This record gives sequence, C-alpha cells and structure tokens, in this order.
Amino acid sequence: MLYLCTGNILRWGGVAAFLAVLLLVSQAEAQGRGRGGERREGGQVTNQLRSVPIDAITSPLFIESDLGVIRDRVDLDEGQGLIIETLLADHVEAFNEGVQVLRVQIQEARMRILEGEEPEGARQQREAYESQMQDMREDMTERLRDAETSEDRLLIRGEFADAMRELTRVYRSTTEEGVEVLDWGAFLSQQSQLLRTWLETRRALEEEFSSSSTLVLEESQFDSWNAAMQAVRRRDMPGTGVLGGESIDLSIVLEGLELDSETRQALVPMLEQYAASIDGHIQARTSFLHEASPAISDTIGEGSWNRMRAIIQQEAEVRAGLRDENLSWFDSFSLVLPDDTSRLFQERVRLSQFGNIWRPGRLERMLESALQMEGLEEDQVAAIRSMEESCIANLMPLKSRVEAAYRFESPSQWAIDQQQKWVGSFNGAVVDPRIEGEAGREARDGLAKSEQACMKSLEDILGDRYSSLPGARNTPRRDGPSSGRSSESQRRRDELYKRFDRNGDGRLDADERDQMRREFQQERGRP
Repeated sequence: MLYLCTGNILRWGGVAAFLAVLLLVSQAEAQGRGRGGERREGGQVTNQLRSVPIDAITSPLFIESDLGVIRDRVDLDEGQGLIIETLLADHVEAFNEGVQVLRVQIQEARMRILEGEEPEGARQQREAYESQMQDMREDMTERLRDAETSEDRLLIRGEFADAMRELTRVYRSTTEEGVEVLDWGAFLSQQSQLLRTWLETRRALEEEFSSSSTLVLEESQFDSWNAAMQAVRRRDMPGTGVLGGESIDLSIVLEGLELDSETRQALVPMLEQYAASIDGHIQARTSFLHEASPAISDTIGEGSWNRMRAIIQQEAEVRAGLRDENLSWFDSFSLVLPDDTSRLFQERVRLSQFGNIWRPGRLERMLESALQMEGLEEDQVAAIRSMEESCIANLMPLKSRVEAAYRFESPSQWAIDQQQKWVGSFNGAVVDPRIEGEAGREARDGLAKSEQACMKSLEDILGDRYSSLPGARNTPRRDGPSSGRSSESQRRRDELYKRFDRNGDGRLDADERDQMRREFQQERGRP
C-alpha cells in the first residue's frame, strides 16, 4: 500500500504549503480591515467565553472493531458476515467524513460570520482543501475496486481516514490563527444550526447501518443482534461516566471473575436483564448529551444563565439515573454470587468507582507498617492483628455510610462544579452555593472518629515506637486544635476540609486540591 507514501502525500504536502501561504494573505487582509481580537457582548469586552464541547456529538456509536462484538454474539454465515463488514466499514467512513466536514463548517462559520465577508485568501484555502478531499475520495474508490481481500479494503479505508484527518488538521491550523472574534452571538447561532443538522445526519447514518444489517439477518438472529447492539452501546461507559457507579460495565467485571460453569450459567438470565435495563439509561444519556451541544451553543448566545443551570441540572439527573440503575444491579449481583466471589466483586467495583473511600488509607498503611516492625513481642503482634481485624470490620459499615452519602451528594456537587466551569461565559452569573448534607457530614465524622480510636489503640500497643510509623505525626482533623495552630487557623482549616474533602478521608487529594484552586480563582475574579 503506497497511499501515504507516494503521490498522495506529495500532493498533501503541496496543499499544506499552499494553505500556509494563503494564511499570510488572509491575515494581511484581516489586518487591513482593522479587525480587533476582542470578543464583545453588550459593549463590554469579555475573555472568558468557553468553546461549546462537541466531543459527545462527534464520537461514533459504531467503530470497525465492533464487527468482533457482533460476531461474538450473532452466529453469522460467511455471506452475512461479509455484508455486515462492508456496511460497517462504509458507515465508519461516512461518519468520519461527516465529522471532518462539520469541523470545517464550524471553522468556516467563524471566518464568515465573525470576520464578515470571507477574505479571498480564506476562500482559496477552503477551495484547495475541498479539491484535495475530492481527489482523495476518488483515489480511495479506485483502490477499493482493485482490492482483493477484506483486509486490503480495511487498510485502504484506514489510510484514507488518517489522510483525511491530517488534511483537515492542516486546514484548520492555517485558518484558526487568522480568526478574530467580534460577533460571538452570531457565530454561536450558526454553530447551533450546524450541530443540529449534523445530529440529523448522524441519526440517519446509524439508522441506515442498523436497518441494512438487519435485512440480511434471519428472524432467529434478531435477539442476538439486539444483544450485540446493547454491548456496543455499553462500550463507552468508562469514558462517558462522571459519577461514581456510572462508568463501569458490571458484565465485564463479572466476566473477569473466576466462576464455575454452574454459577456462570445461572447468571445468564440476570446478565440479559441487566443489559436490557441499563441500555435504556445509556440511550437516554447519549440522547441528552447529543442534544446538549446545540442547546448550550444557543444558551451562551442568548446569555441565559438560568437556562444553562437547567441544562446542567438535567444532565446531572440523567447521569444519576444511569448511576442508580447500575448500582442497583451491583447490589443484586452481590447478593447472588458465592460469598468469596461476592466480596471480590464488591471490592473491584468499589475500588474502581469509589476508590477515595475504599482504597487503603492512613490507618491501613500504619497497621501494615506496624506488622513489619522488627523486634516486636509476640503479644504485640497478636494484639495488632486482633486490633486490625476488629478495626477493619468496624470501618466497613462506616465506609458504606460515607459511600451512600457520597452517592446522594455527588450529582449536586458535580452540577456546582459544572457551573464553576461555565459561569465566566455569562455576564453577572452567580454559582449556586454548596450545601453539605447533614447525613454526609455525620458519616464522615463517624468514620474519622473510628479511625482515630484505632490509631490510639495502636499507639497504646507500640508505645514510643508508634511515632516512627508513616502518618503518625499527622494529627487527624476534627480532633480539636493541633499544637502550634491557633483556634482561628484550625477553624479555617476545618472549613476548607468540610468544603473540599468530598470523600471524607481526612485529606485533600489532587482532584480536591485542583477544585479548591479553581473555586478560589473564580471567587477572586481570576481567569
């Protein structure tokens, strides 16, 4: 295959150079018109407007590797497999090309609407890009006709997709530098229309692939096809979820457990029910995220902070619905699995989704270090092991309470985080206050006090050697003012922990510190 190695790459390089030259022309034209680089709203300059995220609406539902998912679940004959492979490859090609066109259209809208009449240099850039894209399509079509195997066709399409992405990248890089925003509202309105048009195109492409594929299936294969589509939609759960419990496919966790054949077979009906139940929530989330992109574009253009807050709240509710359904099934699977397997299943899910609560903390690390100390008496080792067993047993229900509180609080906390990100795009907007739930505070306090009691017991066992343990010198919070710290300083410190220590582990991790910095910057009016 010489697609990227000979004539096309040479033509590519020539067009890239041509686009770069045209950039200088368009920039000179813009400077000649005296355009400024500031964005204006109502006569006031603002530099905090955020770009509307389009990742969700441009992320594909179907990718070429989904052919393996389909083959694993649907017993296809050779002819069916070849047809669906071709349909899938055509869909992926059309989808990727549509995304590239959308990105270029948005960039062109910036040039035309925000800069006024399209400069001659920009027009020549666009025409050169469109001409090169057409040449690439024709070259790919000719090579596909000559290809002898499906592997050859797959490679050709992959090379075309790579070349198309690179050409688009070059085009966008040569145009973005010359764009200076003036009429932001007009651009947002045009962008919203482009996104809605693409959303209609996307739905049509997905429907075309699905309906065309089912036409070659026997009626007896429909249930298996539906199961394959559910698996495809679950594929992106880890990458799309933001709430604890929203971003894990429980069927994959169960698949990774060492289960005997009888248990695995007994789980089949539950797994089928889980797949069908969670699929409705996944589709609801996907549909919302797709519709949200043009809606946010409109909302920023209107300057409606109340509408933006409503969109954020609706997204939090949709995500929480999926999260709650997933965790409900987590509880159900935990009940039916054998005891040892159930504990392993719960551990893997909790560490993945609520790691800040369930992963070993300071107490566990201190106990581990204590047992590794040299020169301990046998009765000390026995006392530490006994204390470890009782402490861990006592902490489990307390951590469960903290997790339950976190589940309850996290959607509203996430919504506040989103408001913090968007507030700079709306004049006079104010972020809703954070409200800590009483149940959450009590759960975190109870866990902290229990850990402190265990540490005190460990100190009683080790005596002076306790101070050599990692973390022993750090006085736990909520245990009264520490030495050398004024009561006012301690009060401010406790308030910071109450506000930002979301998981209640008594310390601020990297994410919590980042959130604290962002909020303080927003409160002080810094970008």
